[in-house]
Amino acid sequence: MRVLALHGAGRDETDLRDFTRRALPGLAALTPRGAVAQGAGFTFFARRADRSIDAPAVLALARAWLARYGLDHNARSEGAADRDGSAGDVLAADRLPGDGSTGVGLPGDGSPPCPEDGPLLLAGYSSGAIFAEALLAVAPGRFRGAVLMRPEPLAAEMAFPDLSSLPVLLLAGLRDDRRRPGDAPRLAAQLAAAGARVEAPRLDCGHDWAPDDADVHLARDWAGRHGLLPPAPAPDPSAG
Repeated sequence: MRVLALHGAGRDETDLRDFTRRALPGLAALTPRGAVAQGAGFTFFARRADRSIDAPAVLALARAWLARYGLDHNARSEGAADRDGSAGDVLAADRLPGDGSTGVGLPGDGSPPCPEDGPLLLAGYSSGAIFAEALLAVAPGRFRGAVLMRPEPLAAEMAFPDLSSLPVLLLAGLRDDRRRPGDAPRLAAQLAAAGARVEAPRLDCGHDWAPDDADVHLARDWAGRHGLLPPAPAPDPSAG
């Protein structure tokens, strides 16, 4: 299994490498770069001018992004629940119409290729967590779990496809001034309604990383409890 790590807005593909190395040891990390320029970095999608999210456009981008990397089929891993579902019913078009105003793009040519087969673990931070939600919505069978840090619901009325028994960890900050107080509980409820096994501890931090490596420790403990980490190598009897 590999981890697909999605950086936040204004960052790049190096942003989550230290987190994945420490929180998800033993898993090779795929760290693509978002294709939309923002500030000194990049993002996976652009918000509207009023900071709202054009959810249908982001879902369409997620489909195209997965198709480009051969991930648009619902491959299932051993032990994973049988998760079907098209994202066509995720959002009703009359509820959240797209206006075509969102700037979107695919990863640049420098992004690492994703494996065509085999399970993936999602990890996303900030806007990367939002894009991870879209990936879960359009190809739920590709993923064994998700770590969503400082997330925001893709849409207020979001209905994910079947995520039966999918473990999801939400890490939200108690003092995050870039998120509404109800964002993490709303997203947790949306995911749980689709059958996901959601854990949502609140961290004593803002939008940035929590002190004392709390994000790393919580994610590593969660991944270990859900069997998402490879076994530690056996000690070499010849050593010492």
